[in-house]
Amino acid sequence: MIEVVLLEFDGVLADTAGARQDALLGALADDGLTLDPETYLERCAGLAPADAVREARAALAAPPDETAIELASLRAERAFAERLAGGVSLRPGAREFVRSLVGRTRAALVSRAGRRNVERVLALSDIADVFEIVVTADDVGATAAPGTHRLALDRLRVRRAVPPARAIALEDGPAGIRAARAVGLRCVAVGPLPPHQALEADGYLPSLEGETLDTLAQVAARRDERVR
Repeated sequence: MIEVVLLEFDGVLADTAGARQDALLGALADDGLTLDPETYLERCAGLAPADAVREARAALAAPPDETAIELASLRAERAFAERLAGGVSLRPGAREFVRSLVGRTRAALVSRAGRRNVERVLALSDIADVFEIVVTADDVGATAAPGTHRLALDRLRVRRAVPPARAIALEDGPAGIRAARAVGLRCVAVGPLPPHQALEADGYLPSLEGETLDTLAQVAARRDERVR
């Protein structure tokens, strides 16, 4: 039985990968730094803006400069917010999956985006009521993960106990997978990611299309069987 499903907003629920990448690469370019998409995907995807900028600068052997990192992360987040204001699609099957959780389990949402952006997407998608808890970068500061996951669990536990064995996170990349595992959550990777990254999770789903709480439980059960 799964009593808690914790979803990542970026990449699992909303199709924000392209907007995130463009925003960060543009912010770096303003400082004369050119990061190729392959390095972005390997080292920066899934990180909070400040961490992504810091990792990008390290990959490019740029000197450490906390002021430059802060300014670039602010530019990246502003550009990302502007893209979301123009509209964003949900990932395939995400809305149907989320609605199928109603009355069956508790759901929480975490995001490295700001609350205003997240709540706009949830309202337009008619799924805001599904989530008992929503934790965003506004709640934890510039370095979102694993702080968002930890805070979401803390807030869920205030209302009712969360048995670790009956809670599971859905993540779209290594940063989110590691954040979930850092707070003791089992994790299923969702979406198009390289096999070596998917292997960091406890299970893998190509997308949420056609998935339900029951099929998610089956993925987790297969993992448990492998462990035994």
